Amino acid sequence: MSEQLLEQRTETHRRKEELTVLLVAPSTLLPELEGGIRPEIDRVVSTTSVESALVLLEGSTVDCVVSELRLDDGDWRTLLNRVRERKASVPFVLWTAEGNESVASEGIAAGLSDYIPRESTEDVAFEAAARRIRRTVERVTDRNGGTKRELETVADLNGRLGRSDSIEDGLHVVLTDVCEMTEWEYAELWVPDRDRSELVHAKSYLLDDTFQEFIEVTRTTRFQKGEGLPGRVWATGDTEWIRDVSDLSPDKYIRTGIADESDISTAFGIPVLVDGRLEAVLAYYLTEPRTFDCERAAVVETLAASFGNLIATKRADVRVGDRPVDDRYESRLETLKAVTAELREANTEEEIARTLIEGIAELPGVSLPVAYLYDNRDARLVPAAAGGAVPLEGIPDALPGESVVWQAFSEGVIKRLDEGQLVDEFFPAGTDPRRQLVVPIGEEGVLIVGESGGAPGSSRLDILQAVCRLAGEVLARQRREEELAERNQEFEALRARADRGDRIFETVEDAVAAVVNADSRTAVSRRICTALAGLPRVDGAWIGVPNPDRRELEVAARVGIPDAYVDAVPLALEDDATRPAVRAATLGEPVVERHVAEFPQEDGWRRYALLYDLRSVVSVPVQHDEFLHGVLTVVSTDPEAFDDRLRSVLVQLGRLVGHGFRALDRRDALMAENPAGVTVELSGSRDVFDRLVANCGTTLHIRNMARRSDGSSLVHFVAEDADADAVATYLEQASVVQNYRTLSGEQSPGFEAVIAGDCIATEMAGLGAEVRSITVSRRGTRIDLSTPRQRDNREFISRLKDVYPGAELKAYVTDPQPGSASTPAFEELLTDRQREILETAYHAGFFDQPRKSTGKEIAESLDISQPAFSTQLRAIQRKIVESVYGCETTDRA
Repeated sequence: MSEQLLEQRTETHRRKEELTVLLVAPSTLLPELEGGIRPEIDRVVSTTSVESALVLLEGSTVDCVVSELRLDDGDWRTLLNRVRERKASVPFVLWTAEGNESVASEGIAAGLSDYIPRESTEDVAFEAAARRIRRTVERVTDRNGGTKRELETVADLNGRLGRSDSIEDGLHVVLTDVCEMTEWEYAELWVPDRDRSELVHAKSYLLDDTFQEFIEVTRTTRFQKGEGLPGRVWATGDTEWIRDVSDLSPDKYIRTGIADESDISTAFGIPVLVDGRLEAVLAYYLTEPRTFDCERAAVVETLAASFGNLIATKRADVRVGDRPVDDRYESRLETLKAVTAELREANTEEEIARTLIEGIAELPGVSLPVAYLYDNRDARLVPAAAGGAVPLEGIPDALPGESVVWQAFSEGVIKRLDEGQLVDEFFPAGTDPRRQLVVPIGEEGVLIVGESGGAPGSSRLDILQAVCRLAGEVLARQRREEELAERNQEFEALRARADRGDRIFETVEDAVAAVVNADSRTAVSRRICTALAGLPRVDGAWIGVPNPDRRELEVAARVGIPDAYVDAVPLALEDDATRPAVRAATLGEPVVERHVAEFPQEDGWRRYALLYDLRSVVSVPVQHDEFLHGVLTVVSTDPEAFDDRLRSVLVQLGRLVGHGFRALDRRDALMAENPAGVTVELSGSRDVFDRLVANCGTTLHIRNMARRSDGSSLVHFVAEDADADAVATYLEQASVVQNYRTLSGEQSPGFEAVIAGDCIATEMAGLGAEVRSITVSRRGTRIDLSTPRQRDNREFISRLKDVYPGAELKAYVTDPQPGSASTPAFEELLTDRQREILETAYHAGFFDQPRKSTGKEIAESLDISQPAFSTQLRAIQRKIVESVYGCETTDRA
């Protein structure tokens, strides 16, 4: 609704005199109700029965009757009917604690002025009831005593009709102004078609969106004479009042269904006659049922007659039903056609806004147009184009709130502003228009235009609405296309990532296969590099392994890496080295160079990399249990080629390859036909076993070690000539010992312990050699290991010294020791896990007689289930039997 008309509407003069209320309630409630309401009402007279209430009503001036549901001699219905017979205009309010929706509906239909439910008898409830009674009296009094104001409204509207320059201007008065200045909520105009066989919808006006669906149906509806409300008015040439259209059958009111959904009730149809001939039908609507109201009907009947006179006066220029054909209208139509064509050709939001402004500026009587577009990221309307002398940079944004611009946008309705209400803070001096229109641009923004002529014409508004509606559709389409393009780009990026993810997954599969199936470090390295070089945006890969003597990385395998590049750049393992591979080796963590060309002068290796067009590099350590086996490096000719996802995959591959290298070393040590024996002595170690020896004065012989699934280690050892209770007491108190068991209490007791973290046994197992025995005494630690004869043990010794700087090589035997034999045949058949289970069962005394450990105890020690232990043990026994007999056990028959 137009704000300025609301503010200019004749103010309602409220009653200032004393308010007198007749309170009627049963004798059981009256004292309490009267005592509560009396402080809130100027004057209260009360009674308990219908008859006495009528006496009081006749004998005194009563402004309102307030009744309870039940009375001493009747109920509210009887009282209401008797009051209406005597004083129909007195407001009647039902105030009860016993009512419900059914009572309220019945009361309103019967003519109650208001229904007030009483939920409590607290002071605040009486105050609220009193306020509502006052509002009801004011509303009804205004309605009944509003004849003077109605006459003033009729005079005002007739004056506007008389000053109208065109039929379009007159239509604005009888549709828009009537709804905004009276209680009518929706108005529509029907005109005969060219051959006068049917009435067609010409124009509507609604105060809010409640009737939007009703209008959509109305626009496609036609009426023949005698059909529906407009058709009957056309046929009879007389007015027709309908109290509630939803009560009528479709043959009486065709739009009954949609009217009921839109809450439309009262309807009033009026013929518009010109020289005795019907030229149009006006229809007005309310959302509440009303019996015939002669005063309200008289207002619009008078205006319909005046509108007919206006048509008669202007019919030389225009005729209702044939649309305007004067020069001004033709000019506006040409403008509309031109703007429509240009809008459809615009490709950006800026072009659309500019085209809209340029087209609107050509309409006569329009000035200072400004187009705002909605920015959904910042939730504000942003000026996009302006016409005339309005500088775009001086126009402020429209933020969410109470501004007229924002209301027009958020509500999707046209706002009409007169002087004093104008949005003029950005107008150049001396250019203020007489009035303004704020028209929604679909759901994409708003258009503000000034009107410098007389009363705004209907055709001008129609064209503005049409152009803005089209601009909104074009903007919405353009934004949808932009959003679709962005989504397509995102989809392509996601698809590329998915493809790359598939390739990465395949590479990981190849890497796992390489580690599982390859028979040497060199074979693993070559297959890993080949797989990585096949990834998108990866142009080469290489693996370097440390050379302990020369303190540098040596290239073990490479794919796609130029020989000259590898030879040109030093790989010395120095703490201040800058090359990514060396840094990854010395730091033990990934190194990523996303943009090699960013600082070409800083490091020498960058110049060589750029010489061979290498723009990004990632190096990750190849390690297992923190022991460095080498470095894996991938390169690309694209900057920013490696994202966090690939980096994470490379880190996992580095660990996988490290695990593979360690497994190959251990396998070689186990399976070598003539393994070399290595004896190492350590000093200065302070792990749990060193402290146990110092505390108990014993010598420990570590017989077996197995890793558990939770990362802890299961260790079996014998304490030579030790007090079993003293050893048990120490193990009980040691923080790194999670649990333990005493396996034997002999002179040299045996123990089983679960150790958290690393100890001598686990660290030796991680170095890549097969640990045969570990002896810990007060003199130090002696470790006997075996390695493949063909292996260069310098790397092993170097890594051992990294962990234990005090380590010394005491013996290195290349020939089998006297009495030793090559690896038993069955060991080649057992997996690493099966060997761990067999050794654990043996050292835990499972095979002793009597048994020192049960299968359940061993399973718990290994952190597996007892059925899993039993299954594995049967498989081990089967393989041992097969190795003894040299055939499958099932073939013995």
